[in-house]
Amino acid sequence: MAYIDAMGLDRVVPDPPGEITVFYRVNEDDEALLEEIATKGDPNYDQALERWYFLEGFVKEETLEPPIEEKGGPGSGNWGHAGRPGKIGGSMPQSVAMSRTSGRTATARYIAAKRGSTGVVIQDMKNRDWRKIEDFEYTPGISQSYVVQLTHDGKAIVKPLSTESDYKNEEIVYDLQADLGWNMMPVSVGEKYVSEEGSFLERGEQHYSVQQWSEGKRTAGNLYYVEDATQSKDWFEYGTEDLDEQSFSRMGLIDAVIGNQDRHMANFLLDRGGEAIMIDHNISFRDWGDNNGESYYRIADNHYTDLRRRVFGYDAQSGSLKTRRSDYLSIWDKVNSDKFKTKITTHFGDQAYNDVLDRINSIPNYLDKNDLWIEDV
Repeated sequence: MAYIDAMGLDRVVPDPPGEITVFYRVNEDDEALLEEIATKGDPNYDQALERWYFLEGFVKEETLEPPIEEKGGPGSGNWGHAGRPGKIGGSMPQSVAMSRTSGRTATARYIAAKRGSTGVVIQDMKNRDWRKIEDFEYTPGISQSYVVQLTHDGKAIVKPLSTESDYKNEEIVYDLQADLGWNMMPVSVGEKYVSEEGSFLERGEQHYSVQQWSEGKRTAGNLYYVEDATQSKDWFEYGTEDLDEQSFSRMGLIDAVIGNQDRHMANFLLDRGGEAIMIDHNISFRDWGDNNGESYYRIADNHYTDLRRRVFGYDAQSGSLKTRRSDYLSIWDKVNSDKFKTKITTHFGDQAYNDVLDRINSIPNYLDKNDLWIEDV
């Protein structure tokens, strides 16, 4: 039994169903399964993963138990049944129970029930399937953005961009951290839109970044720039006594790769467990004249130190943010891959990619001289 799934690919569900290994995209907490990507044994398995490349790294493998299936009754002769005289229809084999409403087998329905809305959210973003809720400017100095309600699920932030070269930045960074499996950024795309009369967006062709709204999180500045920041500690979930060091070091590594000098405290969020969530990468991949990765990594280090000191009350010192060697090797591998090189050179040019290599290759010198490695490989 074949059906067309959200990727537009013919998907063959094994009948009779035994154990099925399914690959999913997982949510930011790595708890709920959201989007099926591919099933081992499907003829389109490789094609599906390649087509939805932005989901790599956010993948979880699970073996499903077969659903309970009931025998088909007498029908029109299908699968060896004698048939019911004068009646149209028929039964499938014993192992298959077909839904009259969805046209899918029980196996297909079981898999579909595990799906969520990630793919739909991305398509809503790309297709501009939304309506404006309100203007959005959460802190002075942040460019004008808009909160929109996506047609099918959730909200997003739409940010008009002043230069064409920046509109893919958010999507490229999202893809990078997704490929790494680091799961520290809301779903993001960059698109060109031609606005029509009556739209809240500026008329004509414009470039926008669109980023999924992050519920239950706050900007670091919202927790830091208050009269008594020690009270901000009460916002974190019970048992959170410190920030998550690994998420900050990963943020520093990514900022070094992309050359992001704009990582102020309104440009990353914190969740209630103390993990850093990255947003706003439009001012990246530019020629700042500084290709020393240390300069960018230390921005994350300073935020880590300042927040620990002011919110959690630690006697934290700058230059203390440590990095797992496995994280550095992972991002080095991704940056040196043909896939990433093609993205950067296509969009920004060869020199931009050379600058990326200079920045990531200079990081070990800083970590070595300050004894900031966590050896885990």
